[in-house]
Parts: sequence; C-alpha cells; structure tokens
Amino acid sequence: MPKLIGANGNFEIIVFGVVMVLLLQYARQGVWPFVARLFPRGPSVHVPDHSDPLPQRSKPESGSPLLIVNKARKEFGGLVLVNDVSFEVKAGEIIGNGAGKSTTFNLVTGVLQATRGAISFHGEHIERLNSREIVKRGIGRTFQHVKMLPGMTVLENVAIGAHLRGKTGVWRAVSRD
Repeated sequence: MPKLIGANGNFEIIVFGVVMVLLLQYARQGVWPFVARLFPRGPSVHVPDHSDPLPQRSKPESGSPLLIVNKARKEFGGLVLVNDVSFEVKAGEIIGNGAGKSTTFNLVTGVLQATRGAISFHGEHIERLNSREIVKRGIGRTFQHVKMLPGMTVLENVAIGAHLRGKTGVWRAVSRD
C-alpha cells in the first residue's frame, strides 16, 4: 500500500475497515450469497424432497411424569436468581412460564449448571449434563428474541434443529446424497 499511495503508514487497516463496512452494508446475508448474486447460475430448479420422515420416539403414557425440577437454585455470588424452583411436567401437558424466568430454562436445558437441586427427565438425572447431551435426550429451547432466517420457509427454519435426529453427515447434506 505505501508504494501505491506514495506515503508511509498502515493503510491496510483503513482498506480493511472500508471493505468490512462495505461487506456489512451490501452482503447482509453473508459473503457467499453476495458472491452468488454476482455470478448467477441461470434459472433454479426445484428439487422435490423425497427424504424419509424423521424417526418418531415412543411416546410416554399421558399423565406420567416427564420432567421434574426439584428445588433448582442458581446463585451468582450473593445474588439468587432462581430460588429453589420446583415443578413437574407430565406427558401430554402444555405449561407456560409467564414469569419470564429464562434462567430456569437455562438450568433445565444445561446452559447453566444448578447451584443445587435436582432435575430429571424420563427418570434420568440431567442436572449435571451439558446442553448438547440434554438436547440429545429431547429437551431444547428457543430464546426470547427468535429471529427467522430470511429467505427460508418456516419449515426450513424449524428443520435447522432437526440435525441431531438425522443420520446424514455434513458432506452428504451439502451434496444432497
């Protein structure tokens, strides 16, 4: 850069900053879609999806205990955010937490570890498992500010979370084998 401009300095940082601003302004969906728009491939062809449906789990008997949270607590130093919360969800129930206690959901889903207390799912203690292990067992969460990915259907947005139940690897999914 100094030879092009004819002056000494760290002009690479300025050029990098300008490129970043331009990418953030004009490539809001990412760099790859931006590049793909510059080199269109012609008319796109819709390929029907003939994949097998996701495997169904066996459903527990309606009314049987499914999720039990017993005196779960979360402390950050001297601040108690979740104070001995206990509840039970039975199979077939729909329960909402209108109080907005996302910390409780973080405890149930393994995003945070409980300071004390017990959380079990299908009779298995899960309070010490990490979130990846808990989601494999069937408990997942969404966040309060869910934003759909533009350019994708609702079904495609929901299917993003189905990867744990599929048997296809990354390269087979990309190549649609």
